[in-house]
Amino acid sequence: MGWLMTQAQKEHGDPLSFREMARQLKALPAWPPEEKLGENSLGTYLGDFDKGKKLDWLQDRPRVRAVLAQFLHLHPEDLDSQLVELTSPSKRPRPEIQFWDVDIRRVDPRKEPPPPVFPQAVLDTGDWPVLWRAPSGSGRTLVGKWIEAQGVARFIQAENWAEALGQLVDGQDTFIELMSPDGLPRDPPAGARPLSVCVAVEGAPRRRGRPQHFFPLSAEKEPEFTWDQVSSPPPATWLEPLVNWVHERSHKDPHFDAKACVDWMQDTLIPQRILDGFGTVLGFIGLYARYSKDIRSMEPKQAWMTLAKLFLRMRKDQVETQIETGKVPDLLKQLTHLGQAVLQGEHPWQEPQRWNEWLELARMPSDEQALAYLKRLSGQHGLQLNERQLQKAVEKQPPSASAILHSLQQLQLLREKRPRLYTLHPRWLLTTLLTQAADDLLNESHEKWGTALLKAHGARFVMASLLGRCGTGDFKPIQRLLETRPFDSPAWAAAVECAFRALGLTVFRGTSEVPQKILSEVLELQQRLLIDRNGWPRPRISYSPDIDYLPLKYGLWLLAGHTLVDRLRAKPEGLHPMLTLQGNFPQGSELSQALSQVWTAVFDESSDESLQFRVLSFYGRLLPRTGLFSNAFARVHDLQVPAFLLTRLQPGALLWGDVEHASWDKLFPLLPQYAAQHQQPWEPIVNALWRAWLAQDKDGSSLFSFQQPWAQDLWALVPPEVLLSQRLSWVLREERFPYERLRDEQWSALLTSWKDNPHRDFSERENRLWQHTPARFIRQAIAERLIRPHDNAALRQIWKTAASTVRDEVQRLLQEGDAEWAMTLAWSAPPEETPNLLALVHQASRHNDAPRATFISWLHGRITDRTPGWEQAWTLLNELTGLKPMTRGG
Repeated sequence: MGWLMTQAQKEHGDPLSFREMARQLKALPAWPPEEKLGENSLGTYLGDFDKGKKLDWLQDRPRVRAVLAQFLHLHPEDLDSQLVELTSPSKRPRPEIQFWDVDIRRVDPRKEPPPPVFPQAVLDTGDWPVLWRAPSGSGRTLVGKWIEAQGVARFIQAENWAEALGQLVDGQDTFIELMSPDGLPRDPPAGARPLSVCVAVEGAPRRRGRPQHFFPLSAEKEPEFTWDQVSSPPPATWLEPLVNWVHERSHKDPHFDAKACVDWMQDTLIPQRILDGFGTVLGFIGLYARYSKDIRSMEPKQAWMTLAKLFLRMRKDQVETQIETGKVPDLLKQLTHLGQAVLQGEHPWQEPQRWNEWLELARMPSDEQALAYLKRLSGQHGLQLNERQLQKAVEKQPPSASAILHSLQQLQLLREKRPRLYTLHPRWLLTTLLTQAADDLLNESHEKWGTALLKAHGARFVMASLLGRCGTGDFKPIQRLLETRPFDSPAWAAAVECAFRALGLTVFRGTSEVPQKILSEVLELQQRLLIDRNGWPRPRISYSPDIDYLPLKYGLWLLAGHTLVDRLRAKPEGLHPMLTLQGNFPQGSELSQALSQVWTAVFDESSDESLQFRVLSFYGRLLPRTGLFSNAFARVHDLQVPAFLLTRLQPGALLWGDVEHASWDKLFPLLPQYAAQHQQPWEPIVNALWRAWLAQDKDGSSLFSFQQPWAQDLWALVPPEVLLSQRLSWVLREERFPYERLRDEQWSALLTSWKDNPHRDFSERENRLWQHTPARFIRQAIAERLIRPHDNAALRQIWKTAASTVRDEVQRLLQEGDAEWAMTLAWSAPPEETPNLLALVHQASRHNDAPRATFISWLHGRITDRTPGWEQAWTLLNELTGLKPMTRGG
């Protein structure tokens, strides 16, 4: 049994004769009508193809090849690769590569390098063995073909490692594309010499980094995965080089603006994080090259569906044979229906599925049986039904599920991700279609969109669509939902609780005005549906805490409830106390723990600072009505800390224990904005925190750590009394201290604290202090001798910071007779100060009680260093030592 029969049996189950295979091929709608071969003749050709014979006939008929690929459930490229393998080397075509989506000339990989996209370690066999963590769409097959065409290495494709191992040849460099990481060894294979291989696969185990502890934990006893691993660099790093690479090889379309294409992708697509690989980026380049005018004029609300339509049109134009699903609008309708089935199905949309599972999802609703029944009635009972109209209706029936899937394969939208497991690609197109499908479901009965809500993978799309509608003031799906009360229906309950979340979050965001009647009804229904579990209210239809969509988190359900109760001013009677935030909650209560779920969702699992700020403002506004949410660990809940601080700004009002354990890493960056919103100056808040810390006896706090991003702002406002505390004597050794932002009262306190420190000692680390010390405080430091004679670094630095001030102090000290301290300063002066200081020393040396030895020592040092003016120093030195010029006769 040859390759053709093997593939047909794998995809169709029972063995087929070549004649039966021919019959099924000719029955496909895509079979080219110009090929008049009978079933017997075609079956004979198929038998020859199976043996690797008469392949020229097939090579000359691209439309027949496309139909054969569809029948075998192969991508056209994969079938072409198979035919090349079967063709004798002398007859094989040149290994040119044709790129989908971009209109460029065929590229000969023997003469050109690959696109500037892929990791160098993958292309250079000198870096092998290596494991390339390459997800679908990253260009694995392209790289393998390229490397093989260049004669660098063999290229093999295999389902798993065991299959690949059987094809390896010892001593031959090999690029291996695996469809599954199953069986991949923890160590690169070794033969007579280590095998030089590059393995490209998705989902391989990661090599662990160096452990952060000395002894491995018990959970880490599994063998180390030792392959050297590389990943594809992010698209942002190679986007522009790839666009230029395509432009250089394009057919010089005058309408394609490469720079505008790059700008559009960088400004629009990269922030959306949808460029997940080489294939996706190439598709968007092709889109812009063909439809830049349409793209520039897109309506923002319809942008993604417009891109999806353009993408389908582009792909359809690239298919050489007519697809079975008709025009692009028909295909889009079929894909949207498929999306609805995926949302309501059992398998998450990200997971690949078997062919038969896709067939079930792709079945379109049909009136074919009803039409056939009417035709029978018209024949049996003589009903006056227009046969022509009936026939037209029949012709309008949607294509079969099989035809839809075959069309998706032809368009390279349905691809085999793992052996016999298929997924829709590219990912952005699938999510766009699922978004549209979810929005269409909202126009149907609650049973349909409620069913999708029962599936975690469908819930995020339906929830997002309902939120979007509520944000624009469209409450029709909810109004239809409220017309019925089937409490025994899980789909209805899921729809009600979705409406509860959507309405609460809409009110919270203030994006539209919601009618009070709808809010009241939904709140009442949610109260009837919720479950009390150990004192905690829970929605009847819950989702896993690991769900990756924020509005479906339990914390956001609570936030929605608190918002609705607050908006309606609902009376607590009949409502769960955790929704009203009013009740007799003991210390360490469940309420505080429940609110921590809000905190976790908004602050730990989200980086949306605008949402975080609104949440703090909301719970802060409720503080006078609800009181503090305390527990055994903290008197003030994190959600209330900003509002609480504003009530404790008077001296002594704030206790450090109230806020000591607050989550400052999340709260502090938002505090300045919170204070501004409440028209509260920022400095009193900082002062209150510092004074609360000073009033207790604990030294350390993460809030004041210089490693925090807000440290500069916090220390710049440190109150003088805090600087006077000996508990902060270490701060002068901190290189990140914001000396340049201190005010006079802080400098005064800082120097006073240093003077009172019996262990004071400046060193190189304090140089930053003297770099920024104002001249008047340098004068004070000199006058009070805060710098000791051996603090050489500090002495040198004050000259750099305020030379004229130090020079004046030297003059004052000499005049007052304190020559020792004056000359200590002079010793540290820079060379260029020598002439100025010489004048001062010369004047001081005229006094009878002048310390000549001190002056002589300094002068000798200046002469030794040959500083500017050393000749004058020589003259003065001689004068002070009594050395006078002598004549020859003297």
